[in-house]
Order: sequence, then structure tokens, then C-alpha cells
Amino acid sequence: MAWRVLAGTVVLLLAGVFAAGAVDLRYLGRDDSGRALLETGAGQAYRSGVGDAVPGFGAVVEITDNTVVLRRLLTQQEKNALRQGGWAVYDAERLRVTRDDLRLLVVPLPDD
Repeated sequence: MAWRVLAGTVVLLLAGVFAAGAVDLRYLGRDDSGRALLETGAGQAYRSGVGDAVPGFGAVVEITDNTVVLRRLLTQQEKNALRQGGWAVYDAERLRVTRDDLRLLVVPLPDD
């Protein structure tokens, strides 16, 4: 009976970790001033520069043509949950969001 409870707890913890890893943020590129154009899964749009906070995702630390990087500090509650689950406890997480509209195009080379 005890092993069933333990197995169920492990499954729930892993499900929480994987669900937390899902990112619902899209990087749409840069505007003319170099600020990142971001959109959440809820449809909320943000125009953010380095140092600007995007609620729920952290502060923008880097913007390139292809990616935007955000840094989010974990709450004490999140740290406690990691500790209780036996996971490594860290203070901040980095989120790198790549533009999804950039695709590799296969172009045939002309014959010489």
C-alpha cells in the first residue's frame, strides 16, 4: 500500500514539473526601436525592452532577431515545492523564447 502512495506522489510531482515547463509565450520579433514584441497564450501583447518585466514570465535580459531571453526569480513557495520534491533548489530561471516564424527553407541550387 505504501509503495502505491509513493508512486502516486512521484507521478503528481513529475506532472507538476512538466506542466510548469510549458511556456505559453511567443516572440514575434523586434519593432523599429529594437524592443521585443511578445504575445502570451491568453492574447496579451507586450512591447518590451531589456529590463522590462513581462508579468508571469520575468524581466527581459537579451533581445536578438531570433530569440528573447527572460529571467524570473522563483517565489519562496516555488523553492519550497522543489525542496519538498527532492529537486535542486535555485533562485532564478532563464527562459529563452525563439521566434517560431523562422523556418528553414530548402532552395534548390541552380545547375552549373
